[in-house]
Amino acid sequence: MALIIPVNSTGDRRIQVLLGTNLLSIRTYWNSTVPGWYMDLVDSGGTNIALGLALVPVVNVLQSQPNLTRIYGQFRVFPVDNSENNTENSLGDPAVLWWFSPGEWEANEIAQAITTVLPFDVTTMYSPLPPAPPPLFLDGSWMLDGTYYLNGEKVPA
Repeated sequence: MALIIPVNSTGDRRIQVLLGTNLLSIRTYWNSTVPGWYMDLVDSGGTNIALGLALVPVVNVLQSQPNLTRIYGQFRVFPVDNSENNTENSLGDPAVLWWFSPGEWEANEIAQAITTVLPFDVTTMYSPLPPAPPPLFLDGSWMLDGTYYLNGEKVPA
């Protein structure tokens, strides 16, 4: 049961939302020091669940805390016009905050291989390494007088 959280670009906004069986207070705010939108989650008793979560497009905001994802689900920002959520006016329109109940995203996830096709040939940017002598291997013998063996030959101290 995915829901769109009614957030907007009002500077520092707090809303209370029932998500599944959890009543949460969600605070969204713009941080001009590290430009971006951030979110705090607080439970109905006033206990901080997670603070300073960056609202990065497409990424599960609780990704670094799997235990919270299992309890509270996933929060993901999806920009409507494929833009970023990186301006003071982007949250809510065009960047929409979605909530997915625990396990809902994973149950509907489609496995796909993402291949980025570049508009140029990357192999032309590199050249092969020049020929080099074969590497030397330490045979594992090291004497107290400082002698050792490389490729089976004794090297004096």
